Amino acid sequence: MKINDYSTKAKEYAIADNSGTTHVVFKLIPSLIKKYATGINTLDYGCGSGCSTLFLSELGLNVEGVDICPYMLKEASNIKNISFKLIKSAQLPHESNSLDIVFSSFVLFEISSKDELIDIFNEIYRVLKPGGIFMSVTGTEELYRRKWLTVDADFPQNVNLKSGDIAKLLLSDVNVIVYDYYWTDQDYLDVIKENNFSHLETSLPLGDENDGYSWIDEDKYPPYSIYILKKN
Repeated sequence: MKINDYSTKAKEYAIADNSGTTHVVFKLIPSLIKKYATGINTLDYGCGSGCSTLFLSELGLNVEGVDICPYMLKEASNIKNISFKLIKSAQLPHESNSLDIVFSSFVLFEISSKDELIDIFNEIYRVLKPGGIFMSVTGTEELYRRKWLTVDADFPQNVNLKSGDIAKLLLSDVNVIVYDYYWTDQDYLDVIKENNFSHLETSLPLGDENDGYSWIDEDKYPPYSIYILKKN
């Protein structure tokens, strides 16, 4: 089930970038790629309007973006010299063992079931080369409980969330309401156990005084996590 209507939100969503609260997590991506990746052929799975794809390209990666939403890809098409393709969930038009990195940001919490998450992970496993890396940014359980600089989680439906519940957020920097499926760290670990990935690390980045922001809870609680998996 689709919980966000990007036919009306795509243009607004495309204004968002990796600043504000999302800076907490994106500042670590370059060093994690340098630490774990051995090649540059990269797929941005669930690229949305292309912000993350452009970010990866500017790191020197050979990157392509794919998404299930034509409205978001229309916005992404404004980015030059990067290929974007429409896909179906857990179906990639790529050969097996062909990619060095698959990256996804803010995608897993839009998936409505653990079975679909397992299917996506298995398809990503298929297209990665042996030793390839799957790096995924998603929300922590804290995301819906704390106060953030550019994300407002203060909604009644976010109280006492259980796995699979729908949470509500306001991206205050672009004034867009989005909905997420609430998945715990244990839920993600359960999904990882259902495929053949090696779980290398779960990074829980925090903000600090060197970021140039007046953080609220970002320097005390991690709003986002980064799961780093390796194809054996």
